[in-house]
Amino acid sequence: MRRRARVLLAAPMLASMPPAVSQSGPTSAGSSAATRLVPEAYLAACMARDRGKLAPLLADEAGSSDPTAEFVVGKVGIRGKAASLENSGQGCAGVKHMQFREARAFCPGAQTILEGTIDRTWLLDGGPGVVTRAMPFVAILGIEAGQVVAPMDLADDRRFIEAHRKARAVADAMAAGAVTPHSRLER
Repeated sequence: MRRRARVLLAAPMLASMPPAVSQSGPTSAGSSAATRLVPEAYLAACMARDRGKLAPLLADEAGSSDPTAEFVVGKVGIRGKAASLENSGQGCAGVKHMQFREARAFCPGAQTILEGTIDRTWLLDGGPGVVTRAMPFVAILGIEAGQVVAPMDLADDRRFIEAHRKARAVADAMAAGAVTPHSRLER
């Protein structure tokens, strides 16, 4: 009975509220469709480390941040298009392969959120190659005038860190002569 009374009291109040979305402005679907094209091209250029394709997609004031990368490559907080492009060349110099597999995406207005996994092969500091498969990854991209203005990457680098430790241990054992590249075949 009480629930029914609350519903009856709330109904006139809800009916008098203005609509949450403007009826005459751009639709969410239209905004999302337009906002979706730029992030797809941006992420493809990032995965390929193609600065030529990346440059026109970045706004001059664009920067990038990745608070989750601190344990792997140090703090990432880059400001400006030139610095972002330089980092995509130097900061990712050891990356030999990177592929994003999208699980889902949504585009609330001028933001695009892409969630999925990354497969990556990375050579760090002249050391062994580190292969990471299905590393959880989220990209949050601010889009204005057809360009990315505020990209943020978030990755669960625990798999990478563990793979790096294992690869480093094998490389150290090989350097000490404890194992050879063919040790498994010799058994």
